[in-house]
Amino acid sequence: MYIPVHRACAPARGDVGGAAGRRLPQVAASIHRTVGGWVPDTLGPAAACVTVGRPFCVERRITHRVPPEECTQKTTSGDIVKMHYTGRLYDTQEVFDSSVERGQPLRFMLGVGHVIKGWDQGLMDMCVGEKRRLTIPPELAYGKRGAGAVIPPDATLVFDTELLEIVSSHDEL
Repeated sequence: MYIPVHRACAPARGDVGGAAGRRLPQVAASIHRTVGGWVPDTLGPAAACVTVGRPFCVERRITHRVPPEECTQKTTSGDIVKMHYTGRLYDTQEVFDSSVERGQPLRFMLGVGHVIKGWDQGLMDMCVGEKRRLTIPPELAYGKRGAGAVIPPDATLVFDTELLEIVSSHDEL
């Protein structure tokens, strides 16, 4: 069951500027209504964005929220995390990879380029036990090169993720 909590893409830092910057929230809301059949509740930094000529956003939809009183630590850059995920192609919904199916979570350091940029951005400020659906544009995934025969060039990816553990925090090192 998905909890319909969402905030539309908005630049995380700075201002996009010009007409594109002023229209970004409206464009994001339009895309979300068309694709997901739901309307964002507010506009804010729930989706991390970077600007490279134009804004590229990771849509983060929380599908299982951990109550604040149970969330003693949130992910930050430099944390070593353990995640379960299932990755699908946005266009076809075809599953291309799943740690759940393998029964083996992925362990990596967050925010330092060990995974695609969309993960580094979309998995920040996450609580253990939280689940998120990330919709990642090609610019923050594998871009024009794709990934072998599995992910075609310019593919938008969807990941259902679950944070199992924050193995170590950069604060502990």
